Amino acid sequence: MINKGNNPKFSNEVIAQVVTDNVTRRMKLGRYFTKNEIKEDSDFYTYFAQTINIEEAMEKGQLGEIKPVAPGVSLQELNVRKPIDKTVSINAVGGVLNINQNMLDKNIISVADMLKDVSALIRNSLEKQLASILFGSSNIVEFDNTAGEPVDDFIISAQEFFKEKIGDYLDMNLALVNYKTITAIKRLFKANNIQVEPYEEIKSYFYNDNIDVIGTATSDGGARIPELAYVAYDYRDAPVKLLYSRTPGTTTAPVGIEGNDFQPVIEILRKIINDELPKYTKIYIQSRVGFLEETNKKAIRGVIRQS
Repeated sequence: MINKGNNPKFSNEVIAQVVTDNVTRRMKLGRYFTKNEIKEDSDFYTYFAQTINIEEAMEKGQLGEIKPVAPGVSLQELNVRKPIDKTVSINAVGGVLNINQNMLDKNIISVADMLKDVSALIRNSLEKQLASILFGSSNIVEFDNTAGEPVDDFIISAQEFFKEKIGDYLDMNLALVNYKTITAIKRLFKANNIQVEPYEEIKSYFYNDNIDVIGTATSDGGARIPELAYVAYDYRDAPVKLLYSRTPGTTTAPVGIEGNDFQPVIEILRKIINDELPKYTKIYIQSRVGFLEETNKKAIRGVIRQS
């Protein structure tokens, strides 16, 4: 039971913590992309971006070449690209709960269930927007399994393609698929390995929905990823960042999860209505988030296996 002092009441901090924890727990795709908090309250975020891939710029001679400089000689002037500024809108996701005061004071179980429902709605909205970018962006290179290779062989082929198209400075070390594709990979690995290893010894492969295929982690990104599809990228240089902004005067969760860099910022504001019957409380719950799509060609996507 959640208590505040001797009274079974929800404080703003508790409400924010409950919603934040539940949204975080429910996120599947979003947990693979870094959260970046904008300290100033703003409806927009302006950033500078390059318009072409750095590998392409070097191949085309647009950056020139840095050469050794002899002692006493001035450093050369570099021909670098001029970035352009872009703007990301920061939008509110959430809503308002109107809760009877008696329920808020005495029936905390029902209120907790309502907060879980709100958490599910916020999580669903965040995941839906993120998936629309990953599978709708023209900046992500397509690479399908047209040869019909087994899943593990195709992941290796995708790694090679990623190196050739994206550049030597990036490695494809994370591939996100949905749970059905993860199941297919598990069955493939089980069929291949059970011939040489006792089943009990390979069960540890399947404790987590995360399988390593020659240096690339293939992870369950959730049902938002289309069946048979995948998206893959270098998690050190992800194609999308989640930008969160706080609104002055709101309450956020006081406790964070150590090492968690994707936990969303959930804001709470309470307004008590005493001049109506029955008396009730309006609880405003929102997350102000924008999706920053980084410079192009930092990811690949496509069909991972044929039906």
